[in-house]
Amino acid sequence: MGDGVGGGERLIGALFFLLAAICWAFYTLYGNGVLKELDPFPVTAYAMLTGAVLLGLFAAPDLMSVSWSSLEPGFWINQFYLALCPSVLANWFYYRGVQSVGASRAAMFMYIVPVSGVLLAVTLLGERLAPVQVFGSLLMVLGIWLVNRRQEPSPVERQRNRSAEAGVEQS
Repeated sequence: MGDGVGGGERLIGALFFLLAAICWAFYTLYGNGVLKELDPFPVTAYAMLTGAVLLGLFAAPDLMSVSWSSLEPGFWINQFYLALCPSVLANWFYYRGVQSVGASRAAMFMYIVPVSGVLLAVTLLGERLAPVQVFGSLLMVLGIWLVNRRQEPSPVERQRNRSAEAGVEQS
């Protein structure tokens, strides 16, 4: 299956991305139900704890080979930042969004991740923006806007609403 550039490793990587998307969909839809009964903060805490335990199980065989004493304070500061900002806080805000607007509308905002990644790469790293990246980013933002915009009710829906309101007024 390989074309000489990445070969089977690219296919495996693509399958992992597909698996990640399926897991994220499950996480969002399951979380939507949980959030009807619980606050987003404990839900996020339990999700992060579960993820940390599972990652710990995979990392356990290699933990003894790490030279812990040679890790500098900057390493630990980075670990703390990564655990707090892009993990705990981002997921907490996401779950607050799921609770506020529902799973399907909140999930649309995941498409902002690559757009913000491109913008941060340009701003912080001095990367050059290619036309295809601008086009793709605009398409993602347009898609988010189309899904989340308030639509005027169709004539049929307006008539149905008027009929329902008239029925309520008569009773």
